[in-house]
Amino acid sequence: MNPPYTPEDEAGLARSLGIDYVHIPVDWSNAAGQLCSFLATDLVLIVPFLRALPRVAPEFRTGLIVYTIVMVYSGLLAIYYLFIHRPTRMFGS
Repeated sequence: MNPPYTPEDEAGLARSLGIDYVHIPVDWSNAAGQLCSFLATDLVLIVPFLRALPRVAPEFRTGLIVYTIVMVYSGLLAIYYLFIHRPTRMFGS
């Protein structure tokens, strides 16, 4: 049987991977990279989600619609902050 998991285990794992959130500077460039990856994920997944809508079983339709709405919202938010909002846009600020 495995020993119980403790919060110290998580801290040790984070240190061994070199993850120290306290020392990561708060900067738009750090957030922009994550926002780009969210946008890429949204763009990759939106087509299969939309194609599945007509064929999904009725008991799963509500969940798929909610996921699709969240994905569209996430993508629009990423597009706004990466390309439209002047203080945060990546190009031509």
